[in-house]
Amino acid sequence: MLTQLFERAALRAGWRAARAGTPFHENPFTRGALARFARQWGCGWAAANDCPLSLYSWERFGGMTPAECVREAEW
Repeated sequence: MLTQLFERAALRAGWRAARAGTPFHENPFTRGALARFARQWGCGWAAANDCPLSLYSWERFGGMTPAECVREAEW
């Protein structure tokens, strides 16, 4: 699923960049839709999903239920 989302975003961004006349040698991650997509995922899974927890939180709260994790993270 995530691979499909990334592939779609990359295809759309590449197509838009080509239509806008972006040089072929330019890194597509420097500007435009693909850059925004990369920055969002660069923040980590929690930031990309607007979740108050990070990967570290999930590792730290190992056996807890999701509701308990959220309650603990809010403190």
